[in-house]
Amino acid sequence: METLKQEFSDLREETSIIIEFGINLDKGINEGNNICLSLTNRKEIIMPSLKASIVLMLYNAVESTCSKCLQKIHETICSESLDFNKLSKHIRKILLTYYDKSINTPFLHNNKKNKIDYEIDKIDYILNYKNFGLSYEDMKKNYELFSGNLDDAEIKSVFKKYGIKIEENEKVLGRIKNERNDLAHGRKTFEEVGRDYTWQELKKKHASVFDYLEIVLTYVCEYISNAKYKESDIF
Repeated sequence: METLKQEFSDLREETSIIIEFGINLDKGINEGNNICLSLTNRKEIIMPSLKASIVLMLYNAVESTCSKCLQKIHETICSESLDFNKLSKHIRKILLTYYDKSINTPFLHNNKKNKIDYEIDKIDYILNYKNFGLSYEDMKKNYELFSGNLDDAEIKSVFKKYGIKIEENEKVLGRIKNERNDLAHGRKTFEEVGRDYTWQELKKKHASVFDYLEIVLTYVCEYISNAKYKESDIF
């Protein structure tokens, strides 16, 4: 977990440095600094676009942190080579959902197998499942938990699937998610998104986003430390 914590700290600092650069650049332009002025011939476009880029960085930090947390959970479970019946109910549900999504459910597509045959196959899968070895990257190929839509509520929903209940009722990611999607789908330009932010607002948004992600990281660390991915009656 120390590597994950350090990567998170580095990401927080990296985004903070870019924000401070923007603040200092804007200040230099307003004060008539020739070097700053030479870098931005059209401040009214460049500065909002820089701000919008930071909005994207913040959303990317959300996805990156959550993805790395999920990767770490899978790596930890894989390292213990647990049988199906030694996994928690939540992890067993994830495995069965992955199974359902990864097979070619033939009884739905070509009727070569009926539903009973399909259920028998699933029972065989459960009985013969030895040594959990499903990486997060492999799981995503057939069972993707999120895609470009992470906000506070969705993060809670994703981690709840693993048995991690995030208690906090913060609502700090909704606007970031929506603006990321507006940019990704061309509904708004970088200039349109960025002009609605002051630098101080971005600085506060940076703090609130990373403070919330740190809470998520804490929950994941506690989950792994206490091996809550195991069936409770095996302790």
